[in-house]
Amino acid sequence: MIRELTLFCALAASAAAQAPAEPQPVVTGRTVTEDGQPLRKVILTLLPIGTGDSGEPLPPYTITSDTAGRFEFYSVPPGRYRLVAERAGYLKTYYGARNTWAEGSVLTLRASQPITGLAVRMTEQSVISGSVVLGEGANTVLVYLLQERYQDGRRQWVRLTSAVNQSGGDFSFNKLAPGRYRLAAEARGIAAVAPGQSQRSALTYYPGVVDAGSAETIEVRRGQAVSDLRLPLLKSALFSVSGTITGKPPDAGRMVVYLASAGVGVSGSAAVTGDKFRIESVPLGSYALGVMDMSGSVVALAGGGVMLASGSAMRLASMQPVQVSGDVDGLTLGLDPGAGIRGAVAGAPAGTKLRVLLSPVDIPMPYNAQAEVNADGTFAIPGSFAGRFRLQIEGLPADAYIKSAMYGKKDALDPLDLARTVGDEKLEIVLGAPAARISGVVRDEKGKALEGTVTLIPDPPQPQRTSLYQLAETGGNGSFQFQGIRPGKYRLYAWEEFEPGAQFDPDVTGPFEARSVAIEVAEGGRKEVTVTRISVDEAEAARKPR
Repeated sequence: MIRELTLFCALAASAAAQAPAEPQPVVTGRTVTEDGQPLRKVILTLLPIGTGDSGEPLPPYTITSDTAGRFEFYSVPPGRYRLVAERAGYLKTYYGARNTWAEGSVLTLRASQPITGLAVRMTEQSVISGSVVLGEGANTVLVYLLQERYQDGRRQWVRLTSAVNQSGGDFSFNKLAPGRYRLAAEARGIAAVAPGQSQRSALTYYPGVVDAGSAETIEVRRGQAVSDLRLPLLKSALFSVSGTITGKPPDAGRMVVYLASAGVGVSGSAAVTGDKFRIESVPLGSYALGVMDMSGSVVALAGGGVMLASGSAMRLASMQPVQVSGDVDGLTLGLDPGAGIRGAVAGAPAGTKLRVLLSPVDIPMPYNAQAEVNADGTFAIPGSFAGRFRLQIEGLPADAYIKSAMYGKKDALDPLDLARTVGDEKLEIVLGAPAARISGVVRDEKGKALEGTVTLIPDPPQPQRTSLYQLAETGGNGSFQFQGIRPGKYRLYAWEEFEPGAQFDPDVTGPFEARSVAIEVAEGGRKEVTVTRISVDEAEAARKPR
């Protein structure tokens, strides 16, 4: 009996020893409000960065926090991740981020090294709501919410979102972060302007002005509901814009002339009849006037701009600024698709597929004029051009840079001011190689490696030459690398968080010049540096009031 009992205990002990261990969580923490109270039923997702240790792509992993705000991730393979949290009534939150536009901290998961005790602090959403006081005949209202952001290298008011109301003038914008906003509204649809009317509902900014410069800024705090705003929809005198199209080719398709206004998009359009155009019912304002040859399938021509189906041909004609304060007659727009801009790229490695792009600097339309570079280095961009354009090259090898770009006697690395008539001048682009490289580590004052964003800024700053600027996110060990650098003088700045587009603003980088690292690189040069990180608190304290 004793022998059988001993054998039974031995077998039980052996079975227990062979039983699989309970799975252990690899990431744990709590979701809480800003004042530290548990926040339940929050959806959390680990977003992979790059590949895992095996080199294979990693999927995202999603769970929901429990009634006490606790969460545990199991069976997540080693790799680098960002943790994002979402819940109704709260802002989308990246773990470790202080600003809503920041991507937060990187979590590096290693085998047998769980990450525990994370506190994901969520901010209650802000709301802006109110009503538009409708004018006679207006039954469809489009309300715009604008926010001050960096775009095209400068801070400006950019349309964040819009709301369409077809039964009344009430509007509500939620999921808003603390910040500065503006409102605008306009009537849309057939009822917005009846035949023979001399006035119509104009694009109106809160609290009731048609001049964007006189619009009132709405300051919104964390979790604040700004409600009961009233925006009267004003009326504006209506005018016409008319003129002639020149250089219309025999194979031209459907021609459309349009007026585009900054931040809103297409404000008026008309088909070309013969070589004449006339856009009616145009309110007071500043516009860009352009004409396009719609040789393909037009998907939409609306407030968001012109979108063409994949593979469609579109030839851009000249664009020019127009100030409408009365009827504007006698305008001339040239469509010269046979001339275009011709040029060549020298110095590209054999087999490299490049594309040359010209992006408008001052025109409020999202398009690029572009062309592929042929095997012999030549290219031809169809269309005619008026205004300032920024040169870009897609497909540039990592170890190459634009050494020079000249259009006749004009330096094309600055915004290129193009006359409407192109003439015989060519855009000559020369690539250089090998480009310089800069690598380094971000640290604090005590030498500890830190995560962050590093900006490479030309010295002195040249915001008109955006191709000289670079941005890099550090690895988990604070390391970073820049490549494809044009020889010259630069400064490196390291930031805990950095708003996209702010690298072109000297008011952002200037106060911290003493904290930057000055460096000069030659062609093919390799440099290693250590940069001290600028905290969010320091950056906010130095920000100039607007």
